[in-house]
Amino acid sequence: MREAPCHEETLRTKMFENLYKNKLKVTVMQEGLVVQTFTVDAGNEHSLEFVVTTELPERSPLHPRALNLDDLEPGLRIQRCNIRSESSTTKGIIIGEPFRGKNDYLQLTVATINYAGELVIADWYLADMGVVPYEGDYGPFWNEQNYTLKG
Repeated sequence: MREAPCHEETLRTKMFENLYKNKLKVTVMQEGLVVQTFTVDAGNEHSLEFVVTTELPERSPLHPRALNLDDLEPGLRIQRCNIRSESSTTKGIIIGEPFRGKNDYLQLTVATINYAGELVIADWYLADMGVVPYEGDYGPFWNEQNYTLKG
């Protein structure tokens, strides 16, 4: 089993609120969501820097049975689900191994049947499917709407 990705960064979005002399309430935000709130003794320091280490879960937090990279294999029937719209669920069959495509993104070739009843073979981005976290300038984070199940 692979280790969960670990990301360390200096968070730039911090909100400070004076509680009382030399005590600060710190709210750390990432992607517009509150990650952590805590109180620190600022002493006589005028500048504070926090380093937060975030370990991501090994699968999407949107569903307990969400697939991850280790679960994928050719021939597996899958369904890509969206938490906001049940009608946007797409079913398909994996027909290849995961690979790195354009821009070094992880992809997977999947066969589906479209609304006209035609066979469609397409490469899906694993991060868009909620199978792996997105990576980049803002650090690793899971897709907030999509996850993939066996199906």
